[in-house]
Amino acid sequence: MKIIDAHAHIVQVIAGFGSQGELRAQGRGKAVHASGQVIDIIPPELGEIDVTPEKVIELMDAHDVERTATYDPFCVNLDKVRTHLFDESGFRIVKFEVSNGSGLTSYHPPVPLDGEIMDEAYAYHAARGDIFVIDIGR
Repeated sequence: MKIIDAHAHIVQVIAGFGSQGELRAQGRGKAVHASGQVIDIIPPELGEIDVTPEKVIELMDAHDVERTATYDPFCVNLDKVRTHLFDESGFRIVKFEVSNGSGLTSYHPPVPLDGEIMDEAYAYHAARGDIFVIDIGR
């Protein structure tokens, strides 16, 4: 049976922006938002301030996970990104996290799931026969 991880994160630098403002690494797998909220963001076995592709692949291999993929449907070079992921790399599944804590709605204006941007993404993947996953978060 194929196992596909629908929620993997590669973290080169914890330097984001979300609903709690800026997010910065503190070490020991923790990060702090501009609001002062400290969160556990990286499991100890994956790193202290980053999560490398090698660590994720190592963990995936240990659990027989075959692949994982996502992209930002708002990116300027959307066609190039999708060509690379789905035509060149062969991905057949996509997952969007839309939570307001760390997903698309944390750094984009409200993202209506029945709006123009998402409708285009649904149509693109439906035409290809891909599996489409939405993670609504908390």
